[in-house]
Amino acid sequence: MRRMLGQVHSFDTAVRMNILPGSRSVDKKLTPLLHRQVIFGLLLLTGSFPEGHINPGAHHFTHTGKFTLTHTILSILWMMGFERINLFLKQLIRTGLRVDVHLANAVAINMAASYMELLRHGINYDITKAPQHTCFLEQTNKHASISRKELGDLRMTGCLVHDVLSVDVFSVASILGVRFRAGQWGQHSTTCSSVFTCVINGRSVYGHVVKFLSVDGDNLPGYASVCWFGPPRYPLGDNRLEVIVSSDGTQLDREIQSCIIPITKIDPSYIVVEPDGDDYRMMRQSGYDTVL
Repeated sequence: MRRMLGQVHSFDTAVRMNILPGSRSVDKKLTPLLHRQVIFGLLLLTGSFPEGHINPGAHHFTHTGKFTLTHTILSILWMMGFERINLFLKQLIRTGLRVDVHLANAVAINMAASYMELLRHGINYDITKAPQHTCFLEQTNKHASISRKELGDLRMTGCLVHDVLSVDVFSVASILGVRFRAGQWGQHSTTCSSVFTCVINGRSVYGHVVKFLSVDGDNLPGYASVCWFGPPRYPLGDNRLEVIVSSDGTQLDREIQSCIIPITKIDPSYIVVEPDGDDYRMMRQSGYDTVL
Protein backbone atom coordinates (compact mmCIF):
# COMPACT_ATOMS: atom_id res chain seq x y z
CA MET A 1 0.00 0.00 0.00
CA ARG A 2 2.80 2.40 0.84
CA ARG A 3 4.40 1.93 -2.57
CA MET A 4 1.10 2.43 -4.41
CA LEU A 5 0.49 5.69 -2.55
CA GLY A 6 3.59 7.15 -4.21
CA GLN A 7 7.24 7.37 -3.31
CA VAL A 8 9.74 10.21 -2.99
CA HIS A 9 13.09 9.50 -4.60
CA SER A 10 16.54 10.99 -4.18
CA PHE A 11 17.42 14.04 -6.24
CA ASP A 12 19.62 12.10 -8.70
CA THR A 13 17.00 9.38 -9.17
CA ALA A 14 14.25 11.96 -9.72
CA VAL A 15 16.33 13.72 -12.37
CA ARG A 16 17.02 10.37 -14.06
CA MET A 17 13.28 9.61 -14.04
CA ASN A 18 12.53 13.10 -15.42
CA ILE A 19 10.21 14.00 -12.52
CA LEU A 20 10.25 16.97 -10.16
CA PRO A 21 12.54 16.26 -7.16
CA GLY A 22 10.49 15.97 -4.00
CA SER A 23 7.32 14.86 -5.78
CA ARG A 24 5.73 11.42 -5.41
CA SER A 25 5.65 8.86 -8.21
CA VAL A 26 4.55 5.28 -8.82
CA ASP A 27 5.80 2.85 -11.46
CA LYS A 28 2.76 1.47 -13.28
CA LYS A 29 4.71 -1.58 -14.48
CA LEU A 30 4.88 -2.73 -10.85
CA THR A 31 1.24 -1.96 -10.03
CA PRO A 32 -0.14 -5.45 -10.84
CA LEU A 33 2.47 -7.05 -8.56
CA LEU A 34 1.72 -4.58 -5.76
CA HIS A 35 -2.01 -5.23 -6.22
CA ARG A 36 -1.50 -8.97 -5.71
CA GLN A 37 0.66 -8.33 -2.65
CA VAL A 38 -2.08 -6.22 -1.04
CA ILE A 39 -4.69 -8.93 -1.61
CA PHE A 40 -2.32 -11.59 -0.28
CA GLY A 41 -1.74 -9.48 2.84
CA LEU A 42 -5.48 -9.11 3.41
CA LEU A 43 -5.91 -12.87 3.13
CA LEU A 44 -3.19 -13.42 5.73
CA LEU A 45 -4.84 -10.91 8.08
CA THR A 46 -8.24 -12.57 7.63
CA GLY A 47 -6.76 -15.94 8.55
CA SER A 48 -4.97 -14.53 11.58
CA PHE A 49 -7.95 -12.92 13.30
CA PRO A 50 -11.26 -14.32 14.55
CA GLU A 51 -14.18 -14.43 12.13
CA GLY A 52 -15.84 -11.04 11.78
CA HIS A 53 -12.89 -9.19 13.37
CA ILE A 54 -11.79 -7.57 10.09
CA ASN A 55 -13.81 -4.49 9.17
CA PRO A 56 -15.77 -5.15 5.94
CA GLY A 57 -14.63 -1.76 4.71
CA ALA A 58 -11.14 -3.22 4.27
CA HIS A 59 -12.29 -4.68 0.94
CA HIS A 60 -11.72 -1.20 -0.52
CA PHE A 61 -7.99 -1.93 -0.42
CA THR A 62 -8.52 -4.58 -3.08
CA HIS A 63 -9.44 -1.84 -5.57
CA THR A 64 -6.35 0.29 -4.92
CA GLY A 65 -4.10 -1.40 -7.49
CA LYS A 66 -6.71 -1.36 -10.27
CA PHE A 67 -7.56 2.32 -9.89
CA THR A 68 -3.94 3.38 -9.38
CA LEU A 69 -3.20 1.75 -12.74
CA THR A 70 -6.12 3.41 -14.54
CA HIS A 71 -6.10 6.81 -12.81
CA THR A 72 -3.16 8.07 -10.77
CA ILE A 73 -1.84 8.10 -7.20
CA LEU A 74 -5.14 7.88 -5.35
CA SER A 75 -4.14 10.17 -2.50
CA ILE A 76 -4.33 13.01 -5.04
CA LEU A 77 -8.02 12.26 -5.63
CA TRP A 78 -9.52 11.22 -2.32
CA MET A 79 -9.34 14.62 -0.59
CA MET A 80 -10.48 18.08 -1.51
CA GLY A 81 -7.75 20.63 -2.11
CA PHE A 82 -8.30 22.46 1.17
CA GLU A 83 -7.97 19.13 3.05
CA ARG A 84 -4.72 18.22 1.32
CA ILE A 85 -3.12 21.48 2.44
CA ASN A 86 -4.10 20.94 6.09
CA LEU A 87 -0.76 19.30 6.89
CA PHE A 88 1.09 22.27 5.41
CA LEU A 89 -1.01 24.66 7.48
CA LYS A 90 -0.40 22.66 10.67
CA GLN A 91 3.34 23.06 10.12
CA LEU A 92 2.91 26.83 10.19
CA ILE A 93 1.34 26.83 13.67
CA ARG A 94 3.73 26.80 16.61
CA THR A 95 1.27 27.43 19.45
CA GLY A 96 -2.36 26.66 20.19
CA LEU A 97 -2.93 30.13 21.60
CA ARG A 98 -4.98 32.20 19.12
CA VAL A 99 -4.41 29.78 16.26
CA ASP A 100 -6.19 31.91 13.67
CA VAL A 101 -4.02 34.97 14.26
CA HIS A 102 -0.82 32.95 14.37
CA LEU A 103 -1.73 31.06 11.19
CA ALA A 104 -2.53 34.28 9.32
CA ASN A 105 0.81 35.80 10.28
CA ALA A 106 2.76 32.63 9.46
CA VAL A 107 1.09 32.24 6.04
CA ALA A 108 1.92 35.85 5.19
CA ILE A 109 5.57 35.31 6.19
CA ASN A 110 5.77 32.05 4.23
CA MET A 111 4.33 33.49 1.02
CA ALA A 112 6.42 36.65 1.25
CA ALA A 113 9.60 34.61 1.74
CA SER A 114 8.82 32.35 -1.23
CA TYR A 115 7.93 35.38 -3.36
CA MET A 116 11.23 37.13 -2.59
CA GLU A 117 13.19 33.95 -3.29
CA LEU A 118 11.56 33.55 -6.71
CA LEU A 119 12.13 37.20 -7.55
CA ARG A 120 15.78 36.85 -6.58
CA HIS A 121 16.18 34.10 -9.18
CA GLY A 122 14.01 35.78 -11.81
CA ILE A 123 11.26 33.12 -11.74
CA ASN A 124 7.66 34.08 -12.51
CA TYR A 125 5.64 33.87 -9.30
CA ASP A 126 2.89 31.22 -9.12
CA ILE A 127 1.08 31.03 -5.78
CA THR A 128 0.09 27.40 -6.41
CA LYS A 129 3.66 26.20 -7.00
CA ALA A 130 6.02 28.55 -5.18
CA PRO A 131 5.80 27.11 -1.63
CA GLN A 132 6.05 23.49 -2.81
CA HIS A 133 8.78 23.54 -5.44
CA THR A 134 11.45 25.89 -4.10
CA CYS A 135 13.91 26.14 -1.23
CA PHE A 136 13.88 29.30 0.87
CA LEU A 137 14.30 30.57 4.43
CA GLU A 138 11.74 32.35 6.58
CA GLN A 139 11.24 33.74 10.11
CA THR A 140 14.36 35.66 11.06
CA ASN A 141 15.87 34.79 14.44
CA LYS A 142 17.27 38.06 15.80
CA HIS A 143 18.34 36.51 19.12
CA ALA A 144 20.87 34.07 17.63
CA SER A 145 24.49 34.85 16.82
CA ILE A 146 27.15 33.36 14.55
CA SER A 147 30.05 31.44 16.08
CA ARG A 148 33.63 31.63 14.84
CA LYS A 149 33.48 27.99 13.69
CA GLU A 150 30.29 28.60 11.69
CA LEU A 151 31.88 31.62 10.03
CA GLY A 152 34.96 29.59 9.14
CA ASP A 153 32.96 26.63 7.82
CA LEU A 154 30.86 28.98 5.67
CA ARG A 155 34.06 30.19 4.04
CA MET A 156 35.27 26.59 3.61
CA THR A 157 32.14 25.85 1.54
CA GLY A 158 33.27 28.55 -0.90
CA CYS A 159 30.85 31.18 0.37
CA LEU A 160 32.27 34.73 0.26
CA VAL A 161 31.53 35.95 3.79
CA HIS A 162 33.10 39.28 4.68
CA ASP A 163 32.01 39.40 8.33
CA VAL A 164 29.20 38.35 10.68
CA LEU A 165 27.16 41.40 9.66
CA SER A 166 26.61 39.86 6.22
CA VAL A 167 25.03 36.70 7.71
CA ASP A 168 21.38 36.50 8.84
CA VAL A 169 19.95 33.75 11.06
CA PHE A 170 16.60 32.11 10.32
CA SER A 171 14.43 29.64 12.22
CA VAL A 172 12.61 27.86 9.38
CA ALA A 173 13.57 26.48 5.97
CA SER A 174 11.06 25.34 3.36
CA ILE A 175 12.71 22.62 1.25
CA LEU A 176 10.58 21.47 -1.69
CA GLY A 177 7.44 22.09 0.33
CA VAL A 178 8.68 20.44 3.55
CA ARG A 179 9.30 22.77 6.50
CA PHE A 180 12.29 22.20 8.77
CA ARG A 181 12.49 24.15 12.03
CA ALA A 182 15.86 24.78 13.66
CA GLY A 183 16.60 24.21 17.32
CA GLN A 184 13.86 21.68 18.11
CA TRP A 185 16.14 18.78 18.98
CA GLY A 186 15.64 17.74 22.61
CA GLN A 187 12.16 19.28 22.82
CA HIS A 188 10.20 16.45 21.14
CA SER A 189 10.65 12.71 21.45
CA THR A 190 9.13 11.49 18.16
CA THR A 191 8.62 13.78 15.18
CA CYS A 192 11.23 16.53 15.23
CA SER A 193 11.42 18.88 12.27
CA SER A 194 15.04 19.75 13.10
CA VAL A 195 16.24 16.22 12.23
CA PHE A 196 17.25 15.65 8.61
CA THR A 197 19.15 13.28 6.37
CA CYS A 198 21.37 14.03 3.40
CA VAL A 199 23.96 12.34 1.21
CA ILE A 200 27.60 13.28 1.82
CA ASN A 201 30.55 11.47 0.26
CA GLY A 202 28.22 8.88 -1.26
CA ARG A 203 26.35 7.78 1.88
CA SER A 204 23.34 8.89 3.89
CA VAL A 205 24.06 10.66 7.18
CA TYR A 206 21.78 12.15 9.83
CA GLY A 207 21.90 15.31 11.91
CA HIS A 208 19.78 18.05 13.43
CA VAL A 209 19.70 21.74 12.50
CA VAL A 210 20.84 24.30 15.05
CA LYS A 211 20.10 27.36 12.90
CA PHE A 212 19.61 28.37 9.28
CA LEU A 213 21.86 30.99 7.72
CA SER A 214 21.59 33.34 4.77
CA VAL A 215 24.59 35.19 3.33
CA ASP A 216 24.25 38.53 1.58
CA GLY A 217 25.08 38.29 -2.13
CA ASP A 218 25.27 34.47 -2.16
CA ASN A 219 23.55 32.55 -4.95
CA LEU A 220 22.33 29.65 -2.78
CA PRO A 221 18.98 30.01 -0.96
CA GLY A 222 20.58 29.32 2.41
CA TYR A 223 22.73 27.15 4.65
CA ALA A 224 22.13 25.00 7.71
CA SER A 225 24.36 24.91 10.79
CA VAL A 226 24.03 21.32 12.00
CA CYS A 227 25.11 18.82 14.66
CA TRP A 228 25.81 15.34 13.33
CA PHE A 229 24.66 12.03 14.77
CA GLY A 230 26.87 8.97 14.68
CA PRO A 231 27.35 6.89 11.49
CA PRO A 232 24.09 5.10 10.56
CA ARG A 233 23.66 1.37 11.17
CA TYR A 234 21.02 -0.69 9.37
CA PRO A 235 19.53 -3.42 11.59
CA LEU A 236 17.36 -4.75 8.74
CA GLY A 237 20.29 -5.33 6.40
CA ASP A 238 19.60 -4.42 2.79
CA ASN A 239 16.14 -3.20 3.75
CA ARG A 240 17.08 0.31 4.84
CA LEU A 241 13.70 1.45 6.08
CA GLU A 242 15.04 1.84 9.60
CA VAL A 243 18.33 3.35 10.72
CA ILE A 244 20.04 3.37 14.12
CA VAL A 245 22.37 6.25 14.99
CA SER A 246 24.14 7.30 18.16
CA SER A 247 23.93 10.74 19.70
CA ASP A 248 27.73 11.04 19.61
CA GLY A 249 28.61 12.53 16.24
CA THR A 250 32.35 12.87 16.87
CA GLN A 251 33.26 10.42 14.11
CA LEU A 252 31.21 12.23 11.46
CA ASP A 253 32.55 15.58 12.70
CA ARG A 254 36.06 14.34 11.96
CA GLU A 255 35.09 12.91 8.57
CA ILE A 256 32.95 15.78 7.28
CA GLN A 257 34.97 18.53 9.02
CA SER A 258 32.17 21.04 8.68
CA CYS A 259 29.01 21.99 10.53
CA ILE A 260 27.63 23.91 7.50
CA ILE A 261 25.74 22.43 4.55
CA PRO A 262 23.58 24.09 1.86
CA ILE A 263 19.88 23.55 2.48
CA THR A 264 19.62 22.22 -1.08
CA LYS A 265 21.51 19.11 0.10
CA ILE A 266 18.87 18.24 2.73
CA ASP A 267 16.52 15.42 1.75
CA PRO A 268 12.89 16.69 1.80
CA SER A 269 11.61 13.90 4.06
CA TYR A 270 10.23 14.04 7.58
CA ILE A 271 12.21 11.98 10.09
CA VAL A 272 10.51 10.07 12.90
CA VAL A 273 12.82 9.62 15.90
CA GLU A 274 12.46 6.89 18.52
CA PRO A 275 14.88 6.59 21.50
CA ASP A 276 16.57 3.20 21.80
CA GLY A 277 18.74 3.22 24.93
CA ASP A 278 21.67 5.52 24.21
CA ASP A 279 20.90 5.42 20.48
CA TYR A 280 18.05 6.60 18.26
CA ARG A 281 16.02 4.84 15.59
CA MET A 282 15.32 7.00 12.56
CA MET A 283 12.70 6.41 9.88
CA ARG A 284 11.95 8.59 6.90
CA GLN A 285 8.28 9.18 6.11
CA SER A 286 8.69 8.61 2.37
CA GLY A 287 9.47 5.86 -0.14
CA TYR A 288 12.81 4.17 -0.57
CA ASP A 289 12.56 1.90 -3.61
CA THR A 290 14.08 2.77 -6.95
CA VAL A 291 12.04 2.51 -10.15
CA LEU A 292 13.92 0.22 -12.52
